[in-house]
Amino acid sequence: GQYFDFTPQCSIHLNGFEVPKHVWEGDATVRNMFVAKKTEYAVAFCTAVMRNIIVTQVHMTYIGRCVRLMYDAYFAQKRYDRQPTLLKLWELLKEQLEKEGLSEEKRMLLEIITSLEEYTIGVYDMFAHPSNLDIYSRLVGFGLLHIPEAVWEPVMVTMMHFLAMRIDGNQEELVAARLVVDEAQVLCEKGSSAQQLLYAIETYRKRGG
Repeated sequence: GQYFDFTPQCSIHLNGFEVPKHVWEGDATVRNMFVAKKTEYAVAFCTAVMRNIIVTQVHMTYIGRCVRLMYDAYFAQKRYDRQPTLLKLWELLKEQLEKEGLSEEKRMLLEIITSLEEYTIGVYDMFAHPSNLDIYSRLVGFGLLHIPEAVWEPVMVTMMHFLAMRIDGNQEELVAARLVVDEAQVLCEKGSSAQQLLYAIETYRKRGG
């Protein structure tokens, strides 16, 4: 098994944008569905880190556009390597900023870029780089003990997204999965994570969980 301790500036990384082998080998429909789910994750992650900022449709449009650009470039390559990352998405958003001429749109892009900085080149970069642990091991554990208050929500968004993708992959392969939550009352202290846990309970059991 593998254990991931969500600690700022730890030596291990979990890439929420990683492409599984079955998606790389899949057809256009499989890839499009995958990119749609990754777009939802990217919007949710950015919304979580954009504290005290009202997230609008314009913000989400820029995020979605850069997610598509990132995966278009990835699927155009001939080898299954150089995985898309949060850092790459951040760089594409900065490229959009350089191309944008309207001041209001630039301001919105800067809000996204600035909010992501600590999670890409700052102290909370544990999701910014390619995974260096086997997230497809039979047993994967996530430790939440050392999560600072400021990063609780983006960590939970990433963890629950990983679990959902894992459940989907297991369903494709007809493999059962178990989600074990220790100290569930800690997750339920936060409204956002309590809602995500409830969603998992309601949906995972219908998909082989």
